[in-house]
Amino acid sequence: MKKVLKFTAAAIMAVCALSCTKDNGDDNKVNNGKDDEQEQPGGDETPAAAITIDGTFSDWDAVETVDATAPAGVIQDGISKVRVYGDDMYLYMYLEMPLDGFTYDGADGYVPLSICIDTDGNPDTGATIDWMWMPAAFEAILQGNIAGPNSEFVSFNPGVTVWTGEDGMGYWDDESAHSQLVAEGSGVGAGAGVADGDIVKYELSIIKEFIPEMGSTIKLGVYLSDKSWGETGRLPIGEHDSEAGSDTIVEMLTYNF
Repeated sequence: MKKVLKFTAAAIMAVCALSCTKDNGDDNKVNNGKDDEQEQPGGDETPAAAITIDGTFSDWDAVETVDATAPAGVIQDGISKVRVYGDDMYLYMYLEMPLDGFTYDGADGYVPLSICIDTDGNPDTGATIDWMWMPAAFEAILQGNIAGPNSEFVSFNPGVTVWTGEDGMGYWDDESAHSQLVAEGSGVGAGAGVADGDIVKYELSIIKEFIPEMGSTIKLGVYLSDKSWGETGRLPIGEHDSEAGSDTIVEMLTYNF
C-alpha cells in the first residue's frame, strides 16, 4: 500500500505550539503533552491524565480498553496487539509488535504507522478500504513514524488526511478525493516505545481536536508498514483461511468515548 499523497498545509503549522511532546528530563521518555495540574477559575483543577506517554505501561492496567489481538495462525510481521482508550482530550493506543518484524537496518529504516478512523461510526459514510476491513469506511487517516533511522524509537507526530470524496468510493481510487488537513510534525500526537525481549511495546496519544467531527462512537483500524510503505500487519484481523491462502477480513474496532 502506498502512502497518502501529501499536500501543503503551512497554515496549520501554527499548531506546533500545542505539541504533545516536551522535555521531561529523560531523553528516553515522551509525555502526552498534559501540563501539570493547574488551578482553574473557580478553583477547579485539570484532571490528571490517565495515561502518560513515557514508555512505561503500568497505567494501562488502570483503564478500560477495547483490544484486538492477531489470532493464532495469522502470519504478519508488523503488529500483534492493539489497545484503545480515550478521554475528553486524547485518543490513546498501546501496540505490541514482534521485534523481528519491526527492525530495519540503515539510515532510511523508518517504521510508519497508519491509523484509519471512522469518525461517525457509520460504515456507509466515508471512503472504503475493503481489502483490510469490512463493512467499513473512514473519514480520516493519521500517518507518521514510530521509529526512525536504524529503528530507533521516535515520538508519533502524524499528519492528518481527511476524505473529501463520495461515500463508498475506494480510498485509493481517486487521490484528488482526500486532502491533508494537518502536516506531519505539527504536534498532533506523541509516542514512546521500548523493546522488551522479542516484543516491541509502543504507546501513543492523539489530540482529538485535530480530527474533524469525531463523534462519541468511532471505529478504527491500524496497520504497520515497512520503509517502502508495504503493509507488514494490521489489526483487527480475522482468522487465517488456509484454503483461500489469506486472512479473513473483519470489521474495525468500535470505541465509545
